[in-house]
Amino acid sequence: IYLKNMAMGEFGRSFHYGEPVFRIIMERLPWTILLFTTSTILAALAGVFLGKIAAWKKGSRADTVMSVSALVCYTLFVPWFALILLWMMGFKLGLFPLGGVLTPEIWVGGAPLFLKVLDVLHHLLLPLITLFIIHLGSYLLLMRSSMLSVLREDYIITARAKGLPEKVIRDKHAARNAALPVVTSVGLSLAFSINGGALTEQIFTWPGIGRELIFAVSNNDYPLAQAC
Repeated sequence: IYLKNMAMGEFGRSFHYGEPVFRIIMERLPWTILLFTTSTILAALAGVFLGKIAAWKKGSRADTVMSVSALVCYTLFVPWFALILLWMMGFKLGLFPLGGVLTPEIWVGGAPLFLKVLDVLHHLLLPLITLFIIHLGSYLLLMRSSMLSVLREDYIITARAKGLPEKVIRDKHAARNAALPVVTSVGLSLAFSINGGALTEQIFTWPGIGRELIFAVSNNDYPLAQAC
């Protein structure tokens, strides 16, 4: 019965809110998509760009620095890193809000639309930077590995034999084919981005699906927890 109802978008009613679970999910989902989709796309674009340069300059100091930095980013413990950034950038320097997505004074006071947009962006930046750095390492390493494999292909040797400029060979011949595994990885990441990240959203009090899941489990709100 539950699976049949779920196929029609009916997840029952929340024990805590007393509202349909589907409505609650739809309220949280845009915030999760905004944060995780944006961070995934930006990290992939930066990872492809830096990865192709690292592979092209294999063995150089730049390659070593980027590869080691990518490994560090890839192995960072997300809650620890998020708390460090929050403490340093938000609490100590005061550059970003300590949590949430809105400043009540701006939204209640009838401020212009562009100020409201800037307010959301201001709240978005710190969790976005956190996720961007975490995801960047994996995309950079994946692109570098793929690019090194492509550079050994016969058509790259042929392109060099034709006398094509190195930049053209790197960007138009090698990088485009090497980026295919990264595109596949990004597609999978985007599909799972609607799940959000419970720890990240909880630390930055971001009102997404992940944080709602923690709330639902903590309050024994089973219909909401199952839907999340």
